[in-house]
Amino acid sequence: MLRNELVGNALCLDFANTVDRRPAPEQDGIDTVGDLLDWARRAGLAVDGGRTGSAATLRTPVTTVDLREAIFRVFAAVAGTEQASVADLAIVTAEYREAVTGGRLRPDGSRYTLQWPAPLGPREIGWAAAASAVDLLRQGPLDRIRQCPSCGWLFLDTSRNGKRRWCSMAGCGSQDKARRSGSGKQPKPVSDPAVDPSPVQDPEPGPDATQTVPLVVAVYGTLRHGERNHDLLDGAEFLGSARVAGSLYEVPTAPYRPYAYPALVVSGEGSVAVELYRISSVTMLAALDELELYQPGDEAVSQYLRRTVPVLEHRAGPGGTPIGTAAVYLYNGPPEDLGKLLETGDWIGG
Repeated sequence: MLRNELVGNALCLDFANTVDRRPAPEQDGIDTVGDLLDWARRAGLAVDGGRTGSAATLRTPVTTVDLREAIFRVFAAVAGTEQASVADLAIVTAEYREAVTGGRLRPDGSRYTLQWPAPLGPREIGWAAAASAVDLLRQGPLDRIRQCPSCGWLFLDTSRNGKRRWCSMAGCGSQDKARRSGSGKQPKPVSDPAVDPSPVQDPEPGPDATQTVPLVVAVYGTLRHGERNHDLLDGAEFLGSARVAGSLYEVPTAPYRPYAYPALVVSGEGSVAVELYRISSVTMLAALDELELYQPGDEAVSQYLRRTVPVLEHRAGPGGTPIGTAAVYLYNGPPEDLGKLLETGDWIGG
């Protein structure tokens, strides 16, 4: 399925991503002039919407598709810390030379940019992509160019810690999550202590509390007993059932999300059914973070956030100690991905 996302954080990278996937694309997003103009419009360019034809044979000295592929190969090489080929750089350079000849420098906020008379046609769209490529190659940061390990798309990593892995957390991140959950792999517990950097959620989030483990985690969805990802807790100590404050929503299936899973949102006056487990290793905690697409160093790109919250209605086993707080994964993804509200707050019991 051809995606319409613009995740490259640079016009030239979004241009290189106008296929469904790499290295063997099955669908082309600029196969016709209409497709090319539609993409350019989504990318924020002022385009001429009245042209038709094939983008593969439209332009000289290189076709639009040839230019795209050259730009892709250049930045794929950069992402792999390799030298781009002379031939591909020559294609980009020739296109940029035409862009400079056909354009004019114009003020654009606090700087000047190369611009062309609107509305832009296919030739000018190629010029804009080439100019963007040259700007990125000259100014960088080239050490932040990444290639998604799932779909092969390129992106400029603008995250704070420079450790963004996927082109899209909601798309490829979710697919990777689904693949790993079905792989049957289990973490190997080790004896090293883990640290929970989660800020306390009660009453307001704040960075003032950490816990050393054994760390108690509250799980409410696919990590619960009998669910598809419970194996990731193999070796953890079950501490009983409880509830935590919040509302539970379903994140439904989608073309890039092969199975549904729940999302805990801290809002309203409801509560959510959880199981409590004590984990005792960094390895296991890292496996849970990876499943939940949580990046402790860059929460802005995380689908879930690990937070410490109060535990309600804990039902400990015989001789068990009541648990007052636990780490839980709160939803941080796009609100539009949330499906129906589960009014009982129980993923398994409905």
